[in-house]
This record gives sequence, C-alpha cells and structure tokens, in this order.
Amino acid sequence: MTRALLFAMVLFALQATRAQNMNTGEYWVDIDNGFGSCIPFNPDLTGTPQETALFNVNTATLAPGSHTVGYRTKDSNGRWSLTNLRAVFIAPVLAQSDIIHTEYFLNTDPGWNAGFNASVQGAVDLAAESITANLSTAVVGHNTLYYRSKDAAGRWSLTNHVPLYVADSSNGVINEVEYFWDIDPGFGLSQMDTVLANPAANWQGTVMALVPDTLSTGVQHYLYMRSRDSRGRWSLTNIVDTIQVIATQIDELGSLDISVFPNPCVDLVTIRTTDGSPLRATLYDPQGKLVLDRFLKNGEPIDLTGQATGVYTVFLWKEKDVIHKVKLIKQ
Repeated sequence: MTRALLFAMVLFALQATRAQNMNTGEYWVDIDNGFGSCIPFNPDLTGTPQETALFNVNTATLAPGSHTVGYRTKDSNGRWSLTNLRAVFIAPVLAQSDIIHTEYFLNTDPGWNAGFNASVQGAVDLAAESITANLSTAVVGHNTLYYRSKDAAGRWSLTNHVPLYVADSSNGVINEVEYFWDIDPGFGLSQMDTVLANPAANWQGTVMALVPDTLSTGVQHYLYMRSRDSRGRWSLTNIVDTIQVIATQIDELGSLDISVFPNPCVDLVTIRTTDGSPLRATLYDPQGKLVLDRFLKNGEPIDLTGQATGVYTVFLWKEKDVIHKVKLIKQ
C-alpha cells in the first residue's frame, strides 16, 4: 500500500512539471515592475513547447550608455519562466563633420598626420572617392598601402589597408637556353642546355636540339624550350617542334632517296641523297653516347676510326617533322 501511494505521488509530480506552450512574454529595461507589469511581447509560439523566442526591444528612448534588459515568458498554465538578463550598450550618436584631411603611407605607419597627403577632403562620406598613391618608395615584391581620414572635429577614421605587389620590371639578358623532350624534368634540371656565347635581352638564335636514341618509334614527340636571363628569371616553356620517329631498315631508305653505305662498315660510312641535298645526322654509339650531330654535305663520309665496334644508331632528317632511325653496324 505504501509503495503504490508513493508511485502515484511521483507520477503526479512529473505531470505537474511537464512543459507547456509559451503564449506570452514581457521585458523590461533597467527596472523590473513585477510579473505581468512590464512591456509585453507576443512570441507567437503556437504548437509544441518552445525554448526560445525572438522579440524586439524599443531602444529609441534609451540614453547612450549601458543598460540591462530583462525578459521572461508565461505558459498556458500561467506559469512564468525564469527572468533572463542581457547587457545592452547604446552608442552615442555623434554629429558628422566634413573630412578635412586624408593621408596614406606604405608598409610602415609614420604616425597620425605624418603620411602622404591624398588631397581628398570636404565631404562626410568618401566611399565614392579615389586616391592616387605615389609608389616610388615601394619595394619589389609585396607591399601594403594604408590610408585614413580626419574630420573637422579632429577624429580619425580606422586605418584601412590594401595589399600591393610590385613586379620587377627591369630587364636582364638571356644567357642560357634549355630544352627537353616530352617530359619536363623541372626548371634548370635539363641536362640538354646551351650557354649562350653572346647573351642579349632579345635573343634570337638557333639551338641544335639533340634527339636521344631512347625516343620510341611510331609516336609523336614534342620538343620544349625555354630561356633564363642573367637575373635567374625563366621564360615561358614553349613547344617549338613536334616530330615522329620512324624505324627504318637500310633497304627502305631507297624509297626516300637516301643511301647509307657500306653497312656493316669498318671505319668510313657515307650518307648520300639522290637529289644532292644535305642531311642532318645524329649518331649514337652502342652505349647511347652521342658521337656526331651535324649537317652532312651530299656524299660526305663519317669517320668512325677509333670508335668501338658494335651497333650504332643513326637519326636522319630529310623531312621536317619525320626522323628516320637506322641501325649501323661497325666491324
């Protein structure tokens, strides 16, 4: 009997404290006039029980300075919530004066009234105005431009800032050119480069690009080139040529009006064209080392005296964008 009565009392207490819908609220500023006697607001919280409500506080009549706002709500059973408190600060409304001075400076603040005169004044709002800054003292690289204004009452605005980057406009001379095939090894990392004997700011010349014997046949290859000046600055990387390497047998050269003989050879090998035109030839030894790279007059022999025996690779240019790859045997 005692246990059953205790359970009923606990259940009743839980039901009695269950949250109900808020249907009204009130607030006060600085002075609490008591429950139900303050400034009412309607939280408009129909439906399920709510924990928060938005309402407006009229501050039009409040004096500048710090104030305390208290607020509370009442549910459908007439029960009031706790009174919550919030601090409010009303800023004084200052009379606006015309701006009489605007100044700017670069990187380091020289102090109030010690910057460069921006010659912008005479208005309350300078949002639509612009200034022309003298950047002669700016350093090459990153800079910060600061600006601020002062009104007739002697009050300064916030100091605003704008990031600036000044590029190096001076010119060096081009003293190195590098190139690579197909895959970029990185700036300055190509082993195939040329140091110019006569550097110039606007260099226009010819670089003899070697064709490595590792280029695969039957596909298109791309030749890239870029230059570096005396100040270490690189140009854009340009595609200067595209070629296709074709594996060609000696007996197939006849259809191209080219002959390579004798093959195999002992010391001398001759490359001839039927139309008498010169050819560019590059020759690699069995270890892949470049032995020769030059234009050959028609019928000019290549002297392999002193070179090791083995299979050599010859690249021959007759067409602009096609290279013929030929195997040459030295006995």
